[in-house]
Amino acid sequence: MVSLKKAVSSLTALMFLLVVGSTANAAIFSEDFETIPLDTTNWKADNGGAGEPLSTDAAPADEFARFVGTVSTEGSGALLLGDGDGNGSNYLFAEYKTTVPRGDNVHAQFESWVGQDTPYNTTATTRPYGPWHSDSNGIAGDGPVGLPQSMNIAGIGDGGSTNCKFITTNAWQNGPEVEQAFVDAWMGADGRANSIWIKMWLGNTDGGYGEWSVDNGSTWTPFKDTTGATIDLRDSGTNATDPAFLALGGPQSGSSTRYYDNVSIGDDSSAVPDPSSLAVPVEISGFDID
Repeated sequence: MVSLKKAVSSLTALMFLLVVGSTANAAIFSEDFETIPLDTTNWKADNGGAGEPLSTDAAPADEFARFVGTVSTEGSGALLLGDGDGNGSNYLFAEYKTTVPRGDNVHAQFESWVGQDTPYNTTATTRPYGPWHSDSNGIAGDGPVGLPQSMNIAGIGDGGSTNCKFITTNAWQNGPEVEQAFVDAWMGADGRANSIWIKMWLGNTDGGYGEWSVDNGSTWTPFKDTTGATIDLRDSGTNATDPAFLALGGPQSGSSTRYYDNVSIGDDSSAVPDPSSLAVPVEISGFDID
């Protein structure tokens, strides 16, 4: 007898997933972070070379501690990155160990939200700091911080305390400033049910392009600059770094957190799952399948 850990909100939807779920997701790689502690076969946790202790096996209750690992939250597993006060300028991150070559419109998809059920508050500035990077160790880079900030080759990083940049140049805070609508949506994702989804393509030779969704993938909005123009730097000569590394970054001090879940990598022949097929968990007691 097998118990469903992630139940859907209706029996009809559940039966649909049982029938087609095994073939609907043909992604190159998928991760739902149900393994606790973090699966170190596929992932590594780091803090960009910072000297502060980093916990990976138990979320600390001390707001001054740093943590990168998997936890159970709101009925399911997720990746949690949490950073306490005064921990300097090195950024936390979790990185997928296998390199990903450019070509065939390879792209990554993930969801994220602010952690309100942790010991940390949620006031500090956070960014995805990714997902695509050029470096595997998160230490060397152009700028005063580690991988999540300085090594982007297609992703979102800091543009200061109130904005963010679309970075494809492998440099710190170097790229078009992203419109306020995304910043508001990113910070407003205040729980799993209100998560924000991001999908980010690598150009076949260089650069990148991305979209985001706040309605579980029903509609997607391209990343735009502050003039409202779509940002598409694929194959524009911006940075031909290949292969790429996938990594997701966390907040930089300030006692804040960020959750990530349902990470997948796909391309033209390997589809990432439709976010709507990845149901928000609900509690259904006594429901088993023989």
